[in-house]
Amino acid sequence: MNDHKNDTEITKHLKDLPNVKDHRSKETVYNQVMDELNEEYSPPKRKKVHWVIPSIATAAVLLLSFIILQMTDIADDQAAEETDPFAVQSVDEGENEDEIENEVEVENEDTTMNREEVEVEEETAEEASESEFIYYQEDSSFPIFQIAVYDKQGQYVIPISLVSTSSTYNPEDYYNRISTFIDEVEYGVELFPFDEGFEFEFDESNEVIRLTVDSSYDFPSSSTQAYLFQEAINFMFSNFSANELEVRTTEGEDASLGPIGEVDSLSIESVERLAFQIYQYEDSKRLLLPIAEGSDGDEFFTIDEALVAMQESRSDFVEAVIPSDVEFSLDPSNESRLEIDFSEHSDFGDNSLTKDMIEAILMTAKSFDYDEVELSIEGIEERIGHFYLGEAIDVPDGVNPIVLH
Repeated sequence: MNDHKNDTEITKHLKDLPNVKDHRSKETVYNQVMDELNEEYSPPKRKKVHWVIPSIATAAVLLLSFIILQMTDIADDQAAEETDPFAVQSVDEGENEDEIENEVEVENEDTTMNREEVEVEEETAEEASESEFIYYQEDSSFPIFQIAVYDKQGQYVIPISLVSTSSTYNPEDYYNRISTFIDEVEYGVELFPFDEGFEFEFDESNEVIRLTVDSSYDFPSSSTQAYLFQEAINFMFSNFSANELEVRTTEGEDASLGPIGEVDSLSIESVERLAFQIYQYEDSKRLLLPIAEGSDGDEFFTIDEALVAMQESRSDFVEAVIPSDVEFSLDPSNESRLEIDFSEHSDFGDNSLTKDMIEAILMTAKSFDYDEVELSIEGIEERIGHFYLGEAIDVPDGVNPIVLH
């Protein structure tokens, strides 16, 4: 019943619709229907995709690949730098190649330092050990005891400075043991007469010095040896406040000292106005040797006379320390500072010959009561060894040092 009612209503609505006339022919309608049916059952056509889309995708893939490769290279570089102690670190823009080289670090045992620091340490170590002729006390409180020996020909006295780093400050411990500090073969010297028969004694203030000679000791009859013995006493004790050396035998009598005669004392005189040259006996150690007079036998009156004498060799074992053909001038007007200007010479440079010359000049200047020396050498503006040219150099505290431990 309800279905019939619905049909009646639908029929009514259809009648109310406007009239629509189709003016197409039957053939036209038929062909259109057939075309639509054929198209519905034919395979679908492939859609054409615009070419811009695959280009963007390809670029994205390439960009991603490049980023991955870059990250891999960076990781490899970091790993290499961690394992290579000599790797050059990256630097900011503007740093040049020299700065990069100076920043290269080297590992020495457990300490890493740059190359410049290594060179400075090596240079410092070399400077500390290169001075064999002179000694500077500087800030140390180590006492210096100056002893004396002779050359092998028995013509010269050679002073040697004993520097004790563990001193008892008792001079008797050093002057009565000279033979224990000096090897005659190693140094090419003679210890006579301080190798036997002599004993020194100092009072508490070191103002009184006594020499006890064994009663059986037979002093040589040579006048040269007597002269050298007096010179040795001067070198050894002129730095003390005593003016004389008291002399006694073990029996308490005056001592017989050969050509000197029987004496109860010897005067202690200052040692001054000397020219220092290099002494070396065969293959022994080299020493600075003082000479008190020129080849003409006259004592030096001025320091320029001593410097001229230092240009002459005295024997096969006593060498000149200043080239014989070099010219020099000096200004002795300043009582405390000696200024010397040397002309250019092919032998001059940062070498042992020039360094030895400077050290000999310093000791020579000290013997003429100068406190410092200022040197200039034409053609050389930098330093020689540990000496800076053009600057005042203090005279040394000791000569031919032996550092005792």
